[in-house]
Amino acid sequence: SPLEVPPSEADDTGLHDVQIDEARKQDGPGGGGRKARDSGKNKQHGDGGRFGKNEEKHLEQLYDKRDNAPTRAERTDAKRKIKNIVRNAKRKNRGENHSMRPKR
Repeated sequence: SPLEVPPSEADDTGLHDVQIDEARKQDGPGGGGRKARDSGKNKQHGDGGRFGKNEEKHLEQLYDKRDNAPTRAERTDAKRKIKNIVRNAKRKNRGENHSMRPKR
């Protein structure tokens, strides 16, 4: 089409280099990349349920162990482990706040 510029002519204009330079200026000194903007240190940020997803297979084994345990001690041990894993998964999903004190 008549609006498209052939690649050889586009490279001669130097527009591509200007765009790269502008992007580097936004990155800051040293060009270390861009920082995540979703949640800072002082905002609550969790793992998005990653811990719970990783522990699903372990929980299934513990549920089977709890249901088929021959002794009460093994059954209570499995129940305790299940309770701790679920509690930790909820806590990690909820996240943490590093500093809630007023700033100046």
